[in-house]
Amino acid sequence: MKRSFLKQLLLPNISWQNFGALQCLKLGLIGLVLCLIFPQALVAQPVEGGERYGFVTAIQLQRYQALVFELRCPHCQNQNLADSDSQIAKDLRAEVVRLIKEGEKDDEIKDFMVARYGDFVLYRPPMQRNTLILWWAPFILLLIGALVFILIVYRRGKQLTSRDDDDQTTDPAAR
Repeated sequence: MKRSFLKQLLLPNISWQNFGALQCLKLGLIGLVLCLIFPQALVAQPVEGGERYGFVTAIQLQRYQALVFELRCPHCQNQNLADSDSQIAKDLRAEVVRLIKEGEKDDEIKDFMVARYGDFVLYRPPMQRNTLILWWAPFILLLIGALVFILIVYRRGKQLTSRDDDDQTTDPAAR
C-alpha cells in the first residue's frame, strides 16, 4: 500500500488504517504543547516588503499611509498604491516618501502626481469640466432607468385597460 510522501515524512511508522482516537489525542496534545512553546506561530507576522521609510515622526508615517491609500496605481487601475505590487507603484511610493521628507504638503504631493498621471491617479477626482461625466453619469443613468421603468409600467397599464374595454364591448352576451 502506497503512503503519501507527507505521511511518510511526518509519521513514518503509523498504519493509517488503524489510526485510532488515542493517537489523534496524542497528536493533538503534541500540537498544543508546540503552540504553547512557540506562540508566535499562531500570530500572523508582517512580511517585510523591503521598503524602508525612515520617517522622523509618526505624523509623517500617518501622512504617507493616508496618501498611498488615496492615490491609485496607474498600472493596476483598481488598486491603490498601498495594495499594488507593480514596479510603478513601488516607485510612486518611494516618490511619496521623498516628497514627504522634503516637507511637501499633502495637496502639493497630490498635485505633483496629478501633473504626472492625470486625475486618474486620484480615487476622488475633483469636480472639474473634464471629470463631470464621472460625477454625473451615475445620476443620469439612474434617472434614465427610472424613466424607462415608469414608461414600461404606464404602457402595460394602458394595454390592460384597453383589453378590459375590448372585452366588455365585444362580448355583450356574456353578461
